[in-house]
Amino acid sequence: MAAAATFETETTITTFEVKTLIQEAVEDRLEQAEQPVVEMRKAPKSDDVENTLRHHVGDKVVELIYWKDIKKSAVVAASSLLLLIALSIFSVLTVVSYISLTVLTVTFSYAVYKRTLAAIQKSSDGHPFGQYLEMDLSISPEKAQEYAEIISGYMATYVGELRRLVLVEDMIDSIKFGIFLWVMTYVGAWFNGLTLLILGLVSMFSLPKTYEVYQEQIDAYLALAQDQVKGVMAHVTEYRAKLPALMAETSETYISYYANILRKQMPNDLTEAKEMAMNLYNSVVELIHAKIPIGKKDQ
Repeated sequence: MAAAATFETETTITTFEVKTLIQEAVEDRLEQAEQPVVEMRKAPKSDDVENTLRHHVGDKVVELIYWKDIKKSAVVAASSLLLLIALSIFSVLTVVSYISLTVLTVTFSYAVYKRTLAAIQKSSDGHPFGQYLEMDLSISPEKAQEYAEIISGYMATYVGELRRLVLVEDMIDSIKFGIFLWVMTYVGAWFNGLTLLILGLVSMFSLPKTYEVYQEQIDAYLALAQDQVKGVMAHVTEYRAKLPALMAETSETYISYYANILRKQMPNDLTEAKEMAMNLYNSVVELIHAKIPIGKKDQ
């Protein structure tokens, strides 16, 4: 009996331990299965606009227009905006001359200051701009060939596309290009080139960052506008599908209306037709006698 009791106790303990281990394993599995879901929910979604800009214009430009470094972006934006505004007010020669004179004044003053300081301290410092004067500005043949290939590739692409549009290779594309040029005539009447450049610069340094900050609200409004456009296009498609039937119905209505009018005006039999012809003949004769009196001479 003692042996049997011992066996039952050991079996009971072993079963309890197995159940506990199974329960712990199931809980661990559930925790491991829940962890990726939580990480996926907390993970930020990728910005397709920023990735597209990085692909086309490069990382440095994207860092500038997204204000990654506020000081650098502010300097570039302010200097570019001031340059465009100056070009819109003054001539290109005046702006270039003033900028060159300002740079020359700064470099000359700095060189005089450094040389005066070196003479007072009796130091043997070199030229203050020595590192820039010794900089190699030559372009290697490999780099020159690489740049020439890039420029020629762009020129071939754009010139070929322009030739295709102007020489009407595809009529639909040429019509679209003509509509674009027609719209550009109105844009050119409203704005000049520098105004468009200023607007483009302000948009480039404001719109991407604004979209990054208010992406959810802007996406909601864009989705709403897209739904409205889809609704309008659905109505247009439905009306276009019904248009042939409406045109056929309208044409049948007009044809039946004018046919009834002609049927009412047409004679019913040959006798009535003869009477109408005689009346018309008498009317013409009376009209002729009224306009040209017969038997009377001009006095």
